[in-house]
Amino acid sequence: MLKKISPLLFLIVLTYALSSCKSNKKGEADNDTSIVDSKSVMVKEAEKTVDSSSPATYNAVPDTALLGKSYEAKVKVISMSVMPLKDPDGKSTGSEVTLNLSVTNKSTLDDKKFFSVSSDDARLEMDNGQAIPVNEHSGKTNPDPESTSSGEWKFELPPNAKPAKLHLYLDGTRVTLNLQTK
Repeated sequence: MLKKISPLLFLIVLTYALSSCKSNKKGEADNDTSIVDSKSVMVKEAEKTVDSSSPATYNAVPDTALLGKSYEAKVKVISMSVMPLKDPDGKSTGSEVTLNLSVTNKSTLDDKKFFSVSSDDARLEMDNGQAIPVNEHSGKTNPDPESTSSGEWKFELPPNAKPAKLHLYLDGTRVTLNLQTK
């Protein structure tokens, strides 16, 4: 009888040992899963932080204007992006507006009129009617005859102000481009 009980006892002990090992491994796997989940949550939170600090890009309604005494410069607003600026305490200090422009020289190769549309000569009018110059020299575009060049100009706006118009000056002429968004 002892011979019949010992294999049965052996199977019971073996089953108990295996089940306890499986439950222990299962608990370790659960802990690992929670760690992976917390890492993925941290990655998702980091992605949200990056998304919140990225600039808001607006598709500008294409507004084209001819500039110059013989209308040799064709200026077009391609896109506009707005980046909110904040101090270390998180308080808004305004925003930075970046305008992407294309300037086409409409003079022919025979006439060869050369000009330069400079960011220093531009003024950005806000929705409250104030006009501000470019915050630092962003450059100038000087396309060759019958060609197009592009430029990127940056303006710093005070808090709670939105861009409304861009005023450009060339050779004693002035033109205004509306900055509307889609």
